[in-house]
Amino acid sequence: MLVAKGRLQMLQTPTDWYATFITASGVGEVQLDWRVLIGSVELTDWAHRDLADRMLVATAKLKRLTLTTADQRMLGYCLDQQIPHQNAFR
Repeated sequence: MLVAKGRLQMLQTPTDWYATFITASGVGEVQLDWRVLIGSVELTDWAHRDLADRMLVATAKLKRLTLTTADQRMLGYCLDQQIPHQNAFR
């Protein structure tokens, strides 16, 4: 969205950048499934309303993955719930 709005300039298309990043970084992809979608709305003890953030947290929780983010609300919730996490900027 930032690229489309002209707020972010890229040397590659977002699709090409993503393909390069996934290949070079060794980071894997996790498929979004119904368990994550339902899990995201079952985070009843978290008032955070951003659905994308809730899906990321639910994915980490359900699949026992480490969530890497700089979002302090997400990090705080993960700490409280003992979900593996790390700060992206530390």
